Amino acid sequence: MAYKRFLFDNGVYHAYNRGRNKKRIFLEPSDKDVFRKIISESQKTNHFRLLAYSIMGNHDHLIFMDVCKEMPGIIGTIQETYAKYYNAKYNSTGPVFTNPFKSKPITTLDYLFTSISYTLNNPVEAEMVEKFSDYEWNSEIYGASKFNLIDTTYLNYLFKQYSDSSLENFIKENSTKDHLSDIEIYSLQDLEALDLFNCFVKEMTGLNSFNMNCLSPDQINSLIEKANYYGLSIRQIASFTNLPINYIKKHKSKRGYL
Repeated sequence: MAYKRFLFDNGVYHAYNRGRNKKRIFLEPSDKDVFRKIISESQKTNHFRLLAYSIMGNHDHLIFMDVCKEMPGIIGTIQETYAKYYNAKYNSTGPVFTNPFKSKPITTLDYLFTSISYTLNNPVEAEMVEKFSDYEWNSEIYGASKFNLIDTTYLNYLFKQYSDSSLENFIKENSTKDHLSDIEIYSLQDLEALDLFNCFVKEMTGLNSFNMNCLSPDQINSLIEKANYYGLSIRQIASFTNLPINYIKKHKSKRGYL
C-alpha cells in the first residue's frame, strides 16, 4: 500500500529517514556538511521553514514548516541529491535511504518542542556528546551559524508562546527523558482534538461541524483517516462522529508513525 500523507498549508512535520538496511550513510563529517548544503540549496527554490535538524551516522531528523504543501517533493529531492553524491563518492549503487521516508504531523506547540528536544538530544542519548549544543551537526537555536538553515527568529517566537523559560534550558532539562516514548504516546486533549476535527470537517466538506446526513460514505471515511493520521484517538473520533468504534478501526489511517 502506498504511504499516504495528508498535507496542509503551513503544516509542521517531523520527517525522519535512515540508511537502507540501517547502514551508515554519513560516514565522514564532510558527508554531513554536504547534506546540509543540499538542504540549503533546497531552501532557495522551495517554500519551507526549517525549525530543527540532527544528522546522525545512519539517519537524519528534520522538523520544518511546509508552507505550500510541498513536503514529499522537498524531502524526496534532498534524499535523491544526497544519494547521487553518496553513490558517486563511495562507488556504490542502488537506494541509499529507506523508502518511503517517515513523517509525523505536529499540531500543537507542546508536541513541537517535545519533538525538537528529542531531535537535538539524539547525540546526547547516543552518548556522542554531553550537551546537545556540543554536537556539530545539530541545528542552532540562536543566531547565525555556518549554514544558517534554521529560522531562529521564528523558532524562538514560537517558544515564547509556549514557555517563559529559554529554549536552551528547556532542551537541556529534557535531555535525560525518554523522548521517543513521549513522541509515541503523545495524544491530543479532547478539546484540542475537537477543534482540529472541526477544522478538518470545514476543510473537507465546507460544514462547520460533523453531520453524517450531509456526507457521503467516502467523505466520512476520508475524514476518519485524516483525523487518525493527525493523532486523534479512535475513542475521540467515535465520540465526535457517533460512529461505532469498530467502524472507526476499520477506516482509520493505515500508515505507520515515526
